[in-house]
Amino acid sequence: STDQANFFVALIAVQSLDGFMTRRDEPGTDFASPEDQQWFRKILSQFDAVIMGAETYRAAKAIIRKSLTPDRPKYILTRNPEAFTSESVAGQLIFSNQTPEALLQTLRIQNRNRIALVGGAQTNARFLQANCVTQLWLTLEPVLFGQGTPLAPVEHPIQLKLLSTEQLGPSTLLLKYEILL
Repeated sequence: STDQANFFVALIAVQSLDGFMTRRDEPGTDFASPEDQQWFRKILSQFDAVIMGAETYRAAKAIIRKSLTPDRPKYILTRNPEAFTSESVAGQLIFSNQTPEALLQTLRIQNRNRIALVGGAQTNARFLQANCVTQLWLTLEPVLFGQGTPLAPVEHPIQLKLLSTEQLGPSTLLLKYEILL
């Protein structure tokens, strides 16, 4: 697990009020309010690295590739990094099959201590189950989907402590939680 004094991993997500990050089986977060999208872009600039799964990368590939920068590398977790060899950008877009613990150790060695974990569901669950998440920052949008992709299909309950609430828009809330280990 992580030394929380110097190392910080925030799982950042947007979801419907009934707990889904996507609408049915449609990829992407186009349901996110303009206020959440603006907040998300601004907040990412405060992190040293960004981690996501391959499905999240595929869903937002054009945006991700336009925003590459060496001071905030993006790590894409995939079972098959070789399949993305032609898409990798040295020091900026890295495809990896490391475990959450191993990837965070790599980032710590590189002195990258503020990490944004931005999905998807399987990647979120892997990091939560490995006790590798410090906080959960969750935007709740005023919509019900009925079905879709859950935040993190974890195998055991994870306790959270509410740290703060912020109203991003007329009906959009940002909740910040500490993960209790």
